[in-house]
Amino acid sequence: MIINVQKNLPQSDEFTFTAIDFERANNSQNSVCQVGICAVERGRIIKSCEYLVRPPQRVFYFQKKAMEIHGITYLDVEDALTFDKVWKKILPYIEGRPLVAHSFRDDAMTMDAILSSYRIKYHYERYGHLCTLELAQRADIHGENNKYNLEALCGRYGISLEPHHAGSDAEGCAKLALALA
Repeated sequence: MIINVQKNLPQSDEFTFTAIDFERANNSQNSVCQVGICAVERGRIIKSCEYLVRPPQRVFYFQKKAMEIHGITYLDVEDALTFDKVWKKILPYIEGRPLVAHSFRDDAMTMDAILSSYRIKYHYERYGHLCTLELAQRADIHGENNKYNLEALCGRYGISLEPHHAGSDAEGCAKLALALA
C-alpha cells in the first residue's frame, strides 16, 4: 500500500504504519547514533522506543554541531549495539508497514546508507511512505511563526515532544500523522 499525500489518507482509526527517526553523529548519512520508532496499528500506538547506536567504525566520530543538537556523545554510544543488532529488534515493527517520517527524504537517505553499511537488504519502498513535513506544507498547516518543523507542528496540535531525541521525534511524528489524517 503506497500512501501518497496527493490522495486521501486512511481514517486515523484504520491507519497502520511505523514512524521512524534517526540522529546522526556527523554529516555522514550512515553515522546513526540513535534510532527511534513508533508503531501504530489501526490508529493506536502499540510500540514506541529508541536505541542508542554505535556508528560504523569508519564514521565513529562526533561533530560538535551534532552533539549540540541532540546531546549524544561518543561516551554515550561506545558500548551501544551496532545498527545491525538494533535492526533485528525494530524490524518486527517495521516490516510490511508504510514508514512515516518528518522530512522523509532525509530519513530515507539515512536508512539506505546505514542498511547498506551492514549489507542489510530491506525494501521499505514496497510498503509506501508518508512525509508529515510534505503533508503539512501541501495542506498549508503550520506551527507558530509559519514554521513547518516537527516541534512547531506538534506544538500546534498539543503533542508533547522532546526535540532531537529519536524516540520522542518518532512518536511525535506518528501522533502528527494521526492528527493530520
